[in-house]
Amino acid sequence: MSAASNFDGRLTLTYYGHSAFRWQTAAGLRVLADPYRNIVERYWFTHLFPDVECDLGLITHAHFDHAAAERLPEGASLIRMPGEFANRDMNIRGVQDLHSGTRNREFPNVMYRLETGGISFLHLGDNRADWPADVARSIGEISARLMCCW
Repeated sequence: MSAASNFDGRLTLTYYGHSAFRWQTAAGLRVLADPYRNIVERYWFTHLFPDVECDLGLITHAHFDHAAAERLPEGASLIRMPGEFANRDMNIRGVQDLHSGTRNREFPNVMYRLETGGISFLHLGDNRADWPADVARSIGEISARLMCCW
């Protein structure tokens, strides 16, 4: 039985480790953010990113631990940039800022504000914590922040 056939019409949020999350909206839209890459256990992950069904993938920045677009199913759309997007019952706003850490200060990171069912989430990726006021205004009000878990 597929996961879609088990879906009961409620918003679900699934955590896959590191910074990877998947939303499934009441209308059944599946959005996956930041699948990670692990090439022959060369990096610190102990397993490959699982096969996850999704309709849309979001990539915050081009580091191996956030940008495994090849793990998306064939036919899934992909967003890697700032802008306003809408699909079924979800609105997505990508806001570009900068990666965290002094070494990566000039490296871009796109935060995604996802809104569905009256709830808004902010997926940070590896964004710096001290973003300026204009970035905060672009993000707007949010219900929950999701970030890397170390």
